[in-house]
Amino acid sequence: MKTLRASFYQKTRSKIAQTLPEGAVLILAGNSELERTRDVPYPFRQSNNFLYLTGVNQPEAYLVVAQDKEILYIKQLHPFMAAWEGRSNQIDELKKASGIENIQEYKKIDDILTDLGQITYLDMPDEESAQIAAWQLWQRIKEGYPDQELAAINPELDALRAVKAPEEVEMIEEAIKITDQLLQHVRPLLVPSVTERAIAAEFVRKASEQGIEQAWPPIVSFGKKSVVIHHTPDDTELSDGNLVLFDVGVEVQGYTSDISRMVQIGTMSDRQHEIHEAVKDVQAKAIQLMKPGIKFDEFERQAAEIVVYKLIELGIFESVDEATTLEGDLQWPAYRRYFNHMTSHYLGLDGHDVGARDAEFVPGMVLTCEPGIYVAEEGIGVRIEDDILITEDGNRNLSAGVVLDS
Repeated sequence: MKTLRASFYQKTRSKIAQTLPEGAVLILAGNSELERTRDVPYPFRQSNNFLYLTGVNQPEAYLVVAQDKEILYIKQLHPFMAAWEGRSNQIDELKKASGIENIQEYKKIDDILTDLGQITYLDMPDEESAQIAAWQLWQRIKEGYPDQELAAINPELDALRAVKAPEEVEMIEEAIKITDQLLQHVRPLLVPSVTERAIAAEFVRKASEQGIEQAWPPIVSFGKKSVVIHHTPDDTELSDGNLVLFDVGVEVQGYTSDISRMVQIGTMSDRQHEIHEAVKDVQAKAIQLMKPGIKFDEFERQAAEIVVYKLIELGIFESVDEATTLEGDLQWPAYRRYFNHMTSHYLGLDGHDVGARDAEFVPGMVLTCEPGIYVAEEGIGVRIEDDILITEDGNRNLSAGVVLDS
């Protein structure tokens, strides 16, 4: 499997250091292990920002960066950890992976807070529940050093992460390749009476066999369940005539794929075919819009307009006025009953990666294109999703080679 070299992380740290004012310090908290039950932690997943700057996938690590220094702090482990879990601090390996020469062990958080600089920049996520360690660091400094000036590094990191380096695109392409292999593996298992849960479990099992992590639990929907956007696989059995929706992704070095495909079991009904072809056509036209210069929100507006005309062609609405009439407590346009998500989102270290919704598309961005039409009253839901790299002269569909049989 492809991996990122230390030189990549050295470049990302250099770029973020250049955004810091003179005398400022960035302190970034890696994630901690979270307890699932007593003595049993949840599987560890590193903070995306920490992973982006270090490549280090170790709990309770901290990164300190200034214009003239960089230090990686790792928690001093109790000797019993080696006997109980086989864990020890492999400092030489961490140096090789991250490119950070100055790696120090610490016992308590105050060991790290020795030089806060004139301004201390921190990771301040939008949702407190998302990055507990980041918020705990912020709270510790506010309580222990109330006069310290604090600022968020997130705007600078978000801007850097939104435009992918060639090495990052390679990781996403590797994730796409593996996702394709997993889809091809489970496709022959789609036979009558198999359950959604069984297909999702085999997708995960095959990935785990190769040491591959899921970007999220696989979405596998049979028949009318496909009208639920993020359906959790259950004991629904596959029947002849069902459309099957896959929405899946895996991680490579933290970078994700995000692919949705439809599979027909047996022969499509005329109505299934109409809706499936409508979504394919919407996606093809939307991808043509994805090029440098168009603003994200303008792309979404034009893509939604394409969906509206398709819904009229399908006989769901009689006119644009009817489709765009505001309704309900949320005052959403009526067409949102049949297409109630956005057409695109950023892709990278997160399935829904960071990036501004009012930004212009620029070369190096990787975004999804995932129109869908969900007709609940007919029990038909179709979503097709690909991963699109914005290039100098337009775009490249990174997942165009992921082909099933519908």
